[in-house]
Amino acid sequence: MIYSSALSRLFTTALLVVLSTMPSWANEKIRIAYPSSLTAVQIWVAKKQGFFEKNRLDVDLVVIPTEIALMSQMAGELDYTIFGTSVPGAVLNGAPLKIVMWLYDRIDYVLVAQPQFKTVESLKGKTIGISSYNTSTHDAVRVIFRAHGIDVDKEAQVIAMGRAALRFQSLVVGKMDASVFPSPRDFFAEEKGMTLLDDVRDKLDWPMTGVTVTNKKLATNRDQVRRVVQSIVDATRFYRENKEASIRLIQDWLALPRSVAEKSYNKSLRHISYDGRTRERAISNLIDATKKDLKKPGEYPISMFVDYAILQEVLPKK
Repeated sequence: MIYSSALSRLFTTALLVVLSTMPSWANEKIRIAYPSSLTAVQIWVAKKQGFFEKNRLDVDLVVIPTEIALMSQMAGELDYTIFGTSVPGAVLNGAPLKIVMWLYDRIDYVLVAQPQFKTVESLKGKTIGISSYNTSTHDAVRVIFRAHGIDVDKEAQVIAMGRAALRFQSLVVGKMDASVFPSPRDFFAEEKGMTLLDDVRDKLDWPMTGVTVTNKKLATNRDQVRRVVQSIVDATRFYRENKEASIRLIQDWLALPRSVAEKSYNKSLRHISYDGRTRERAISNLIDATKKDLKKPGEYPISMFVDYAILQEVLPKK
């Protein structure tokens, strides 16, 4: 009897030790596709500062091109994607997706050119790289050149050259004359001697990146979505209130020198959404531009693309 009682106590103690050493096992595994730029900085902060873990999430971050990521998400291979401007087009084409919060509520694109080009006008007839046609990079190039009296599609050579990393390398080695980039690549390019000619600020009133989920996940796993949103809200607050720590996180994440990381941080504060929402007018502008590109006339309510219900549950009550 004494032997049995001792064995029972030993088993209980061993079980408690095992349980105490396996917190990550209890966390729910999810996969998030995101861009490697400051437009998704809150996701990196949430991962590195433990906000996801605090909300019982074991997050695998992956960098995948937008089109592939959205298809993978609808196939159930990704849980969340951190894009924005491409989502209305996917929804208009039948994708069952919703943006549940915004990370960057303003477009951040800068026209970067080879050192010999000192004005936008000097790029007439030159090679301008974009990610792909009728995307946010294409629209950014159009509005920047239009502001200088140039129809870029007719008066320059606009070429689809893929993701920002590929375009940046092509620019550095001289395979194209200019392209648009978000931070930190604009400041990094400047340090390499490239010319920053203009940006889309005050020219293109759109939100840029948001957290996208499938309608199915919203309907069947709202608790998980709530924990993801809570993690990002907490990460956004940390990022705003802890400049030095955030700059170090940016340096570590994107392998940047301190000077570029600090400039990028300061600029990002003008673009991030402080509460996960954005201007209705900006969303409508993005939807209208998408309808025009896809030749899909008609009226589509914002609620077809965006659902703030969970965000409103998470945000502090005023």
